[in-house]
Amino acid sequence: MQMTIENVRAMLKTINLYTVAEKIEEILNESLKESMSYEKFLENFLQCEIKGRQEKRFERNIKQASFPEYKTLDEFDLTEQQSLSKRQFNQLKELSWIEQGYNLILLGPTGVGKTMCARSSSRVNTTLFK
Repeated sequence: MQMTIENVRAMLKTINLYTVAEKIEEILNESLKESMSYEKFLENFLQCEIKGRQEKRFERNIKQASFPEYKTLDEFDLTEQQSLSKRQFNQLKELSWIEQGYNLILLGPTGVGKTMCARSSSRVNTTLFK
């Protein structure tokens, strides 16, 4: 069976399905374990490849944006920023302002975390709108 999987993996790579080529054994084992129908197997197979492509595109876009470093909003130290309440910060993290069509303006002196918040929220935004 190992030779067959290697052949399938090579064929998948030939038709540019690189994500499922790497995870084919995992996908097959899960389908056997769950006794999936052919339709469900095909759905999982395609979802795996689509998710992999979205992740690669996302990483490529982040790299192309040339952000000097990556930090998440969870790493933001609220104790350093007295003018931003925990409630306001949580609203920023929830991204409800995007869904409501509001703009976000970050004001403050140098070194308080405006750029870090903007970069972190842009990373979250792209995951929302893939």
